Amino acid sequence: FRYAKNKVSILIYLEQKFLIFVIEDDGVGFSEESLKSALKPFYKDKTLNNNNSNFGMGLYISKVLCEKHGGSIFVENNLIGSAKITIKFSTKD
Repeated sequence: FRYAKNKVSILIYLEQKFLIFVIEDDGVGFSEESLKSALKPFYKDKTLNNNNSNFGMGLYISKVLCEKHGGSIFVENNLIGSAKITIKFSTKD
């Protein structure tokens, strides 16, 4: 929410045997460096003016929790260049 201009959308759906969450905003998106490092602990994008208001742990903690529950998380930019996070969990048979 911090980096969105006006809107954050969350889409939740089932696809085959997966529960998928897609979170997108209308902000500036991830830099090339962030696309590589955003899921690492204590990572902060230096191109953003975040006034040291975070510790760079949010996406890392999300990654750890996803993995602990057998899921995965992907960080990318959507078609218009804004941030997109996809979280995917396998459902039980």
